[in-house]
Amino acid sequence: MSNQVVTFGCRLNISESEIIKEQLSESGLKDYVVFNSCSVTKEAERKLRQSMRKNRKLYPDKKIIVTGSSTGIGMLTAIEYLRLGAKVIFHGNKSLNNLNNKLNEFDNSCYKILKSDFTDVGQVEDFMKQSLDFLQGLDILVNNAGTMVGRYHLEEISKSKFEEIFNLNAKSAYFASKSALDQFKKQNYGCIINVSTISASTGGSAGSSAYSASKSFISGITRSLASELAPY
Repeated sequence: MSNQVVTFGCRLNISESEIIKEQLSESGLKDYVVFNSCSVTKEAERKLRQSMRKNRKLYPDKKIIVTGSSTGIGMLTAIEYLRLGAKVIFHGNKSLNNLNNKLNEFDNSCYKILKSDFTDVGQVEDFMKQSLDFLQGLDILVNNAGTMVGRYHLEEISKSKFEEIFNLNAKSAYFASKSALDQFKKQNYGCIINVSTISASTGGSAGSSAYSASKSFISGITRSLASELAPY
């Protein structure tokens, strides 16, 4: 296969699938499949993933940072990048204890695990420097780090807790992107993937106003930086 793109989409209806197929076709890709993960069995998904890995390493020697990758979506994303041939930085703070055990199948020269507390924005720059030193470059930055921290109603939230939520969810992504920019400008290419949440558009439920606002920030800078950084 000269090109292979798989789109994993939950609850895609027929018209949405056809739109995706049309867009992929117009892009010039020769081989692709649109895969709706909610309408097939886990066995079918497993076979498709095996076929992808057997036929081609989609990210050979790509250099990738995934923040917030010690558990959950971030961890699975980073592991998938490893399986597809990339060199990957894993990041976490309080949830790193069992991560090494989940990476036994991989050559440890292909990845590095870094601990950094992103509620302290000052640590972000140091984390990025360590990451770039290990990778010796950068192709993709995935800004995934973030959590609610807790539910805090307007009448009770403290200034320090508000800052903690915004530092972790908003400022860390912004300043990680800033650190990546120098490298992207040198090589004249790069990719930033920002992970937001539905609460960014719905406002979330009671007690999540600060979290929802911090993720709205992520959605906003994603659109703004797409234009600002387009030359690189």
